Parts: sequence; structure tokens; C-alpha cells
Amino acid sequence: MPREIDVVTQLTALFIAAGPVLLPNCGCPKTEYEYDRTIRLDVNSADQHVQVALAAPVGAELSQNPGLCGALCVTPSNTTGSESVLGCERAEHGGDPAILCHISGRDDCGGGGRVPPGLTPAEQLSSPNGPVDVRGDFLARAARLEAASVHAFLLLAQELRVHGAPAALVSLARRAAYEELGHARAMARLSRRYGVQPSPPIVRQSALRPRSLLTMARDNAVEGCVHETFGALHANWQGRNAADHSVRHCLNHIATEELSHAALSWNIAAWFHSVASPSERRDVRAARDTASDHLASDTAPEPHALLERDLGVPSRTARRHLLGQLRETVWS
Repeated sequence: MPREIDVVTQLTALFIAAGPVLLPNCGCPKTEYEYDRTIRLDVNSADQHVQVALAAPVGAELSQNPGLCGALCVTPSNTTGSESVLGCERAEHGGDPAILCHISGRDDCGGGGRVPPGLTPAEQLSSPNGPVDVRGDFLARAARLEAASVHAFLLLAQELRVHGAPAALVSLARRAAYEELGHARAMARLSRRYGVQPSPPIVRQSALRPRSLLTMARDNAVEGCVHETFGALHANWQGRNAADHSVRHCLNHIATEELSHAALSWNIAAWFHSVASPSERRDVRAARDTASDHLASDTAPEPHALLERDLGVPSRTARRHLLGQLRETVWS
């Protein structure tokens, strides 16, 4: 695993190599989440699926009937993400018959930062002035993910302490949480300039409990060594290329701190490497490689012209270019 100085040097070289050329930002990384949704069942409904669910005892697992779960666990529309039903079970809600749906999904718009376990999908955004501005929507979703990463770093600091990591790593994780809070506030100010009020992230508290050392290390490899490392370039490119001066100023500052967060991720990976078994090291390396391959194979459409011009959001070609640079240097 590269040491911190290696990652900082390599990423800084990529920053400098950009020069003043107007290459677009590295894009909008996709975040994954899982959560539960409870839906009341109408006892008077003639729907066959509802009647099957009502006939099941409370607590019964219904996931063996995917058609039933899919029909009852209706998900709200989401213009920038998608959801799928993992399963469901019979439940009660306030004394009424209900079904508990297990949902997974992806939020396709955001910014840098770690995604904590238990993050629920974004609420539908609104604007007091009519239709939501696409730039405000993008920035508001970025603000939400930056705020969510505060939870991720606080959990990481707790896990590092529980698993006996060096005190310096624990301290840096706590500092990163504080810095991500600043990022969230800055992005929220920008989104409000475009008429959109960001919604706060909702994270299931039951998911924010210390995980095993291996699970923590695997998550660090994906969210830190891949997504946050990519996020550092994200902020750097956006700071160089956005036509909006306020966005450039904000992202130039954020890029420096995201670089330190990426370095922290690789330092945690190096520490884990020193205490893990060979099979655990292979497991974590596989998770990292899978995550980087997933980013490289992303087929997101070309961004809206306003996003590319004003916020520096990338063209597909530029995104592939930056991912290629990371794979040849930092992820190699």
C-alpha cells in the first residue's frame, strides 16, 4: 500500500499536470445506500399482493416472493437515482398491518466525501421560485453528501480507536469530520445562490456502530482509497474549470482538504496491511479494485450544459481521462 507521501505526491503531480487548460471536473460519483421503509397495508384492498401479505403472520419473511415485495414496496420517483427492493417482511405500524421493505439504491449526484452506512436516499428537492435549477440541484446534493461524510468520519474515528489504531489516525479522522462539516456548509451556501435549499442527510443510527476490523478496512479501501482519492481530483478540476467564480474559490479550498483525507485513507490502509493476515489483505485489495473498475466502467450521460459550464462538471471523455490517470499511478 502506498504511504501518505506517495499518494500526496502522485495526486499533486496530477493537479499540476492539469495546468490552466479548461479540462472538466471528474464528475458526480455514485453513492450506494440501504434502508428500510414501512408501508401500511389497506385491509379493504382487493389487490392480490396485499391480501397475500395480510394473510402472513407478523414477522414472516416474504422475500422468497420477489414479485410481492416489488409490488408493495413502491419507491418514490427520484430524478437523479434509482432504487430496488431487496426483500420484505410482514410487520405492524401503529397497530395497523404493514409491510417492512428492505431497499437499496444509488444516488447519482454528489461530490467528494465518504458515504456512511445507513444513508437514506435524498429527498425530492424544491425551490420557492418554481422548477429547481439544475445547478442548484447538483450543489444541494453535493452538500448533502458532504454532510453525510461527517457521520462517516466520526464512525471511522471510533472504529480506529476500538481496533487499536495509532492515535494520530484517530485524531486525523476526527479532524476530517470537522472539515467535511465546513465543506457541507460551503456547498449549501452555493446551492442557495441558485435557489435550492439542500436537505440534511438522514442516516440510520443503528448503522453507525463500530464494525469489524476487516469490514472497516474494506469500506476504507472503497470510500477512501477510491472515492475520496477520486474526490480530491474532483474538487481540483472543478476549482480550475467552473465559470462561477464562487464555485472555483470554494472548490480550490476543498481540494486541499480532500487531498489530506485521501492521504488519511491510504495511511489507514497501510496500517491495516501491517496487522492483517494475507487473506484479509487480498480481500481488501479486491474490494478496492472492484470499486475502481466500477468507476472506470461508468456510462453516465453527458452532463447538462449549465453544469459543465458554470460548475465545471465533466464531459464523459474528461472523466475517463482522469480515471485513467489514477489507475496508472495511485491505484496501480
